[in-house]
Amino acid sequence: LDSNHMSTGYNINPMWTGLDRNPELNPSKDGTPALFWEELRDAYGTVSTWLSGQCFQYGEYFGKSSMSADVELNQLACHPDYDPAQGQDNNLKGPYSVFLRFIAGKPVFEHMLEYVRLWVHNKERGENSVLVSTFLDGHNGLGAVSGTMDTPLAGMLQDIRKAITSDTILVMNSDHGSNMGLKEKWEFASYQELAHPFLFIVVPNAVLDAIPGSRENMLSNQHRLVSHFDVHRTLLSVCGLRESVNSGRNSRILPTALRHSDGFFSLLHHAIPANRTCEQAGIHPHACMCRHPHGTLKFGATCEHCNIHHKHFNP
Repeated sequence: LDSNHMSTGYNINPMWTGLDRNPELNPSKDGTPALFWEELRDAYGTVSTWLSGQCFQYGEYFGKSSMSADVELNQLACHPDYDPAQGQDNNLKGPYSVFLRFIAGKPVFEHMLEYVRLWVHNKERGENSVLVSTFLDGHNGLGAVSGTMDTPLAGMLQDIRKAITSDTILVMNSDHGSNMGLKEKWEFASYQELAHPFLFIVVPNAVLDAIPGSRENMLSNQHRLVSHFDVHRTLLSVCGLRESVNSGRNSRILPTALRHSDGFFSLLHHAIPANRTCEQAGIHPHACMCRHPHGTLKFGATCEHCNIHHKHFNP
């Protein structure tokens, strides 16, 4: 995955709305574009849940007063044991702390993972629902906090394994790579890490079987220029909310999906061209990894120029 930009707002906008945050590039009539779970709710009555690990109104990124979810759990992140100043941002207290990311003696991420377990196990089979969780543990210059999350996260994934192999698509990703701590001084090496956020998708066999070529496409796309716009396109295409050459079918899983004129792709339906450019992927010039070895940006450069970077970060 390649960042569209180096900041959160400019990455979660394309990922959750399919629109660029810059109104000059992609204006919205009312300034409040639909989040993908709003589209799912309008189409299928999907129940949405927003679980936040930060005492912050993410709706501000989209010009909204809330995240427009049916259930919004912000109270955990605003607990006085965790963020007494409600928005505190330093290394000693609050969501960016190296030491005090606890509530009642338990790491905040463990409280959140327990809610994810409950959501999965209490979800009716075949029920239309979506859960979006934001964890702040990667915001740590030492990298020590996120390491403490590894074992509990693996345990949670084992607990919900049955669900994610039958009727639930799991997407784990970041809006951007690490940009905290001394690594900022590593110049181009740090820039590579910042520009390549983590992306991991688990798709049930039933979904893969319904989309011809999906397995091959996903393997191919591991070494292609993929942006947050493509993640958004993938989620909606799989759920039947984008054009299909087989739109008359009753199934909500699209066997085929048309590539839109905007140049973005569903990662399951399409094999992204090897010569895709940053401009075609919606990646801002300063975030483009297709760079000259000495640091000169090459906005029109193709991925052939950057192939070594994608192989390195997507082994």
